[in-house]
Amino acid sequence: MGDIAISRREFVPGLEAARGVAALMVALFHCGQATYYDATRQAVSLVQGSHRSQSYLDAAFRIAGNGHGAVVFFLS
Repeated sequence: MGDIAISRREFVPGLEAARGVAALMVALFHCGQATYYDATRQAVSLVQGSHRSQSYLDAAFRIAGNGHGAVVFFLS
């Protein structure tokens, strides 16, 4: 058999860091989906706020918790 060229991919630290951030974004997305039961047995969302809220904190959470976009980036 002849020489078979094996393609070795070079480690890129910046890309690996970006993938780590994407993994944290997915975790934040799942935290936003979490609910718990209070003392009256009512299901309460772990992260309060509505999608129509105009506060900067809610907007920042929606951007940082973009789990769908992060998965697409992570798998690209």
